Amino acid sequence: MSSTITSLKDVFVDAVNELLPMFGLESEFLCEMPESALLSKEPVNILLGLTCGLKGSIVLQLTKDASFKIVSAMMGGMEI
Repeated sequence: MSSTITSLKDVFVDAVNELLPMFGLESEFLCEMPESALLSKEPVNILLGLTCGLKGSIVLQLTKDASFKIVSAMMGGMEI
């Protein structure tokens, strides 16, 4: 049985909402902004490139504290 994706935004929002709580973080989807350049107000950015039929990039913006929590969790709780 296959399902059809009707909203790519919903897929990413659901994935982020499932993943970030594993690191003790909450997320908030602010908006979609088609841009030709990377624009961010946060100091840490994760750039996800889309391939295989989709073209473009997705920027996840993180505060410094949020990025440290993720790194700490990935390192078994080590203080960063």
